[in-house]
Amino acid sequence: MKKTIISLSLILALSIYFIGCKKKDLPENQQEKKVNDKTSIIGGEPINILNAPYQAAFFVHKGISFGFQGGGVILSENWILTAAHVVSNGSQQLPLSLVNVRTGSTDANLGTNRTVDQIIRHPNYNPTTLENDIALVHLSSPMTFNASTAAISYSTSTSIPYAQAGYAAIASGWGDTVQSGIGSSTNQLNSVGVKVIPNNDGSIPGYMNRSESILFTNSPDNQNHGTCNGDSGGPLTINFGDGPVLAGIVSFGTPTCLNGPAGYARVSYFADWIYTNSGVGSDRLYGNYGINYFCGSANYQIVQPSTGTTVSWSVSNPSNATLSTSTGNSVTVTRTGDLYADLNLTATITFPGGRTKVINKKIFSDCKVPIVVQALRGGMPRPLMGGVKFISNNPQNPREFGSDWMSVDEPEIVPGTYNLYAYLDNGVSVSVNVNGTSQNVVGQGVGSVGIGNGVFLGTVTVNSGFYVKAILP
Repeated sequence: MKKTIISLSLILALSIYFIGCKKKDLPENQQEKKVNDKTSIIGGEPINILNAPYQAAFFVHKGISFGFQGGGVILSENWILTAAHVVSNGSQQLPLSLVNVRTGSTDANLGTNRTVDQIIRHPNYNPTTLENDIALVHLSSPMTFNASTAAISYSTSTSIPYAQAGYAAIASGWGDTVQSGIGSSTNQLNSVGVKVIPNNDGSIPGYMNRSESILFTNSPDNQNHGTCNGDSGGPLTINFGDGPVLAGIVSFGTPTCLNGPAGYARVSYFADWIYTNSGVGSDRLYGNYGINYFCGSANYQIVQPSTGTTVSWSVSNPSNATLSTSTGNSVTVTRTGDLYADLNLTATITFPGGRTKVINKKIFSDCKVPIVVQALRGGMPRPLMGGVKFISNNPQNPREFGSDWMSVDEPEIVPGTYNLYAYLDNGVSVSVNVNGTSQNVVGQGVGSVGIGNGVFLGTVTVNSGFYVKAILP
């Protein structure tokens, strides 16, 4: 690799901002160079390993004993993902005999100790800029998964779990818990909420590397919340509704752990590299026709399945859906019978060794029926400001449909149970007939559907032949 000449001021700035390892945990020949590396949790709260069973801790032999070095993330029974600088001494990879991994405990020191037999740093890892700061570590013997030790799926660039600006995320680790807190590390696992920010965000200092391979976060409330010394190599996760997904690996941040951006290796960017070198896939269920709704047919697949896995499919109510296959990495689901019924799709992934992962997907109908919304006087259509809104009262299926009173076409709505609201200009009095049941309604001041306070008409069940009519005096 061609050696790049960088100004002395830039080198000093970058060396101050590495987040990965704490000064007290570094080999003696690195302690002066990385005195302000940022790697721990500031402004967070203690959590139990049961809340993050994929969290691992790295220990490195430092003279006479092993000392805490940073975090890691469990991808499978054999593979741990971490930051490249956690398993490095400057530009050199640490010898295997000097690296241990501990798992399964809230207290990093009490975890099950595991030796390693392979370390794969990214070939383009740059210890100066911390670009490509990611490494795979293979354990000498496989782990047995349980409630406190388990794998996590990781983000890929081709699936919905792709970290974008504005997403809420969680970072966790055993790093420093006070600002500028050299030596304030804790054996207690902590986590903190942060938000993903774009790589061109104005809060990111000019000296920080903004490569697309790096993901940035900041405190969501400007209250000095984030990672600090000792958190390097640990996970940044985002919850996409079916559990946490690994989006980033803690890499670097501000020197004093004060409010400011933190950088992570963007896992989706390295997804192919992870899969190629470990055989561990994302193993996530993804539908290419929406995530939760469809009418007719839709395709679902296991994104980047791990090497050696098999997949079986089933649906809980087969009278209302057919599957194109019962095995394989993808399946086509076709609605039959009751087109408006909810479906429960299950994918069971069996890994080498017999471990299984069961993924359940709740699928709602997007098939619609027509409804009639009219304003009438003497049986003839008349203009009327406002309209109606249907708001689903099913928390698992929060949907809304609206129509104005002057709609020429019949609007469509997914069958179900809804809370129905009427929207009318202030003081306008009409009789509203809902499927044959009438009630007097006085408007509370709105000009269009959903603006202002609607008048609650009641909870209704929409199936077919549904209408709402405002009868003008």
